[in-house]
Amino acid sequence: MLLPMVAGIMITSIASGQIISRTGRYKIFLQVGFIVASISMVLLTTLTPESSYIYEAIMMVMLGLGMGVALPILNLVVQNEFEQKDLGAVTSANQLFRSLGSTIGTAVFGAVLTAGIVSQVAVIQNTAYVQTLSTSQQVSQLGDLGNANTLLTLNTPDVKARVTDAANMSFSPLPAAAAQQASETFQAQQTEFSQKVIHAFSDSLRNIFIVASGLMIVSTVAVFFIRERPLKEATPEQAPGTL
Repeated sequence: MLLPMVAGIMITSIASGQIISRTGRYKIFLQVGFIVASISMVLLTTLTPESSYIYEAIMMVMLGLGMGVALPILNLVVQNEFEQKDLGAVTSANQLFRSLGSTIGTAVFGAVLTAGIVSQVAVIQNTAYVQTLSTSQQVSQLGDLGNANTLLTLNTPDVKARVTDAANMSFSPLPAAAAQQASETFQAQQTEFSQKVIHAFSDSLRNIFIVASGLMIVSTVAVFFIRERPLKEATPEQAPGTL
């Protein structure tokens, strides 16, 4: 699902670098990149579990196209503001703050995701499927059914398969018609539970996309205040290809 974004990043990072090296203009590319990335992030808030892969892939390509322009040019902007002797410190400082943003962002968005799922635990816990499994010794080994992690684990394919096999074995002593009906009822309850878990996860991800969209819009506004300076050219003391 991330491959379309990677493809978009590769295309625009290479193309924008070639164009900027020929024209010496970079601010317009930075602005367009952030605008496209912001629009793509806003569109990601519309994703649902029922969305098609093509729909998601198109938005991820757009996001990649925007980020492929924006991220490399940010390095160029920073390096173009300082003298050659300061480039090492400037570049490392830029990478440091980018790493800090990634670390803090991962922690914050992870907390948002967890909080969103936890808020849905009561709804998921009250499903007929969970109530049926609450007396199962096999399921109790997974952990507390009131815990969000346990409920997510209960929805993984391998665990669902083991639970379904155990349920079918418990129905086998019944008459054929009754066993068939009990199995169908159990599978319907399992499907209902799975849909609630998936939508709880999806709703939490949507909250992350909403917060990320706000941050991207703020960043987009900020890049319009960047002053564009003529690109520095290499001097005889500089290695070819360096600023």
